[in-house]
Amino acid sequence: MIKTTVEVNCPVRNKVEIYTGELIGKLYNVVMYPSVSANWEYQKADGTPIMSGTLFLTNEQADALLATPITSMAVAEQVFYGAMKVEMASTFGISVNDFVNV
Repeated sequence: MIKTTVEVNCPVRNKVEIYTGELIGKLYNVVMYPSVSANWEYQKADGTPIMSGTLFLTNEQADALLATPITSMAVAEQVFYGAMKVEMASTFGISVNDFVNV
């Protein structure tokens, strides 16, 4: 899992509510074939789920993501959570340096 070190604003699924605070990003699974997809969840700092979804990548996006050869599960975790940091940073307007691994 990764966690923001700064507060962000995130809508809460199925509610007219915005959560403001540190946010945890969690990957549940990544499917590599026949297409690349990742099931993810955002949680409040206390672990309460607030949003989830599936991200689908094009072959070109997957190729760029997999530029680092995956030689172990530890490397896979590093690669996919690295990609999640980039996605969350873009979504919430923060830096990829505004995360810690938890």
